[in-house]
Amino acid sequence: MANYCFAEPEGRRALFAEACVRGWVAAVRDFPQPKSREECTAQALLECDTLRLEVCCITSEDAYQQLVSSAWVSTYLSLGDLTERETVPYAVELKGKSVDEALVGCHTTFERSESEVVSLKKE
Repeated sequence: MANYCFAEPEGRRALFAEACVRGWVAAVRDFPQPKSREECTAQALLECDTLRLEVCCITSEDAYQQLVSSAWVSTYLSLGDLTERETVPYAVELKGKSVDEALVGCHTTFERSESEVVSLKKE
């Protein structure tokens, strides 16, 4: 069963968000020894393969790989913008969980944050 429809804008947005969450979790779990840019690119392509099972209507493999890999890599590398002091609490929280548990926790946090932003826009 597909969770994301690549033919629909909303499906691509949701897929982009999923790749971002996966990149963030990977970066935090790799802390304090992040992957090199080359290793990031290789891992992002593996994530493309992993997520493909959840995506339907991929008409362009290049577009699909570009969306997923750019989201994953850019979010992974963005952890470098944080100080060590800012990163440690995330690392403590996520390294004590399985990858699946960490993904669920991050999804919950991001969804809650997104709904708070939407409610602020309505005020």
